[in-house]
Amino acid sequence: METQDAIAQEVQRLQLKGILMSLGTLTQETLKSRRAKRVLAQRGFAVVSRKRFRGYNDKGGIKMQKMLVPLRIRPNHETAV
Repeated sequence: METQDAIAQEVQRLQLKGILMSLGTLTQETLKSRRAKRVLAQRGFAVVSRKRFRGYNDKGGIKMQKMLVPLRIRPNHETAV
């Protein structure tokens, strides 16, 4: 339930700022927030920056864009009980 509350609050904050609610914007803005990072960390994820394919430029070259993405953290088997 905490995740749904965090998302609802983030959506409201973005709407108050006049940010359009496209999925990419919502995801990137949400992943930037400390609360989202904390909740994801509790669930075994880290927020990292990765380059992602975003289409082609006018000359046919590949366009890449840095994006925040959640990445599952591997548990350390030596310290796991």
